[in-house]
Order: sequence, then structure tokens, then C-alpha cells
Amino acid sequence: MRVNAPSTLRLALTLSLLAPVGAALADPITPWPGERTATGTLQLVPILYVAGDANSAYPSLYASTGIGDSWDVYVGVWGIASRELKGFDYVDVFPRYHLSEETAVALRLQLTPGESLVVGGELHTNFTWDKVSLMINTGVRPEFGLTTGALNAATVFAMVAPEYHFTDQFSVYFELNPALTTYAPLSQTGESALGTELALLPGLSYALDPEETQQFSVGAELALRRGEAFSLGNSITFAAWYAVSFDLAGDGGGEASSEEAAVSARAARSSRRLGRRSGLGAIW
Repeated sequence: MRVNAPSTLRLALTLSLLAPVGAALADPITPWPGERTATGTLQLVPILYVAGDANSAYPSLYASTGIGDSWDVYVGVWGIASRELKGFDYVDVFPRYHLSEETAVALRLQLTPGESLVVGGELHTNFTWDKVSLMINTGVRPEFGLTTGALNAATVFAMVAPEYHFTDQFSVYFELNPALTTYAPLSQTGESALGTELALLPGLSYALDPEETQQFSVGAELALRRGEAFSLGNSITFAAWYAVSFDLAGDGGGEASSEEAAVSARAARSSRRLGRRSGLGAIW
């Protein structure tokens, strides 16, 4: 099923561009930060993944906002652009409850219309020591068939990203992202019942201005998958995202709200290209 970008998404983007800009802090490519998106702000994160052979590109757009004192929610739409396929066909939604300033638990809902639904639970957290930080996402993602309701697969994953901050505006990171998937029927034995992957992703993040209102991150990924030979198109991916945060209230929301926005409007997301081109479809 191929559909055009929803009109509501285009409307939200148009309205948000009219609002004052808040801060958006840069992060690694794949994991999401533990900090909460501030209430009264809208964060927009366009993301682009390009296959190493340049034959396919995977664009997306995420939006997030805070709810009350302890919640935020992310909504993302993914697409594909290649010679064979073009369009948007994947929706990613995850409300999060924040246990602390640096840690959140998330309910992950990933819908591929007409095919499957992932209903998972995740932990997003950050650690900081002076100029060094560590971002971790981990969880489990069961995938169910939409027509049958049966369990297709279950994935356990971790995303570990140490980062060194040379200045307030510039940092480098190295991601280590392992994943293990078991396919239904779960009693099945042999190589086809199990999928493993290890993704290695170095990159850098940079703020476009000292106020850190606009940020971007770029990286290159090497994916090693069990039973799959190396190829430029499947094993190497180039990735980039841009993040910006807007004050929906139009008045900055007060000093406390501005400070909250400055530490919570972060962005990064893994590519669901793996779901299209490898066995680890339950991850992405």
C-alpha cells in the first residue's frame, strides 16, 4: 500500500514554521534521548537514510510534544524512494512516561498498513560525565500479522551510543547496536528461526548556531547480519537528521519552559530499511 503524506502532517509543519524557535540539541543517529520534549513545544525531525549503492533512499518526518509534567509523544511517517517503489507506507508512534529527567519508558507502536503491527516496550536513558555522555535504548518488539493476528517475530535489541562533546556545539559518537530476532513458529529449529545483527555507526553532531536552535547529525553505518554476505547496498548506509523545536504558545512559555525545551528537544531515529531488506523486520 502506497499513500501520499497525510494532509494533517503537512498542516502541522506549516503551522509550526510560524512559531518562535526553541532549542534543539544534537544526538547520535539511532537511539532516542531520555529527556522529555517540553510541554508547549513542537519538535520536528526530518531524517534521511541513503543506501551505500545510492539506489534507495528512506525519508521520514517525526514530530513530538510534551504532555503534562511526565509525558511526551512521538509520531513519525516513513517512506521509500527507489526505482521500484515510491511513497509513504509506515507509521511509528510512541508515547513515553518519564521516570526522571534522563529516563523514560515507551510503548512502541509501528504500523505497516496491510502487513503488520509491532507492539513493544522500551527504555530510553542518558548518562553524562563532564564532556562524555552515553545514550542507551533497549527493549523488546513483538510483531503481529494484521490479517491473522498471530505473532510473526519477536526482537530484543539494544542501542548504545557513547559521545564526546568537544564544545557545546560539536560532538562525535560511536554507536554499537546489537539485535536478536526469533521468528514464528517459535518451536522452529535451525538457522531460519533466528536472526542476529550488529550495527556499527560512527558520526558527528553539530549546532548551527550558539543558541542551539537548529542541529544536525550525520553518520555512516556498517550492518553485519547473520547469514548475509557484505554488499554495498545492504551493509552500508549513510544517514542524517535535522532537528528544530518550536514554541507553540508563542511567548516562550516562561523561563522554566524555555530551560526545559533547551534540554529536551533532541532527535534521532533508526532506519526501517532493515525491515524491508533483511530478516530483522521487527526491529525497525
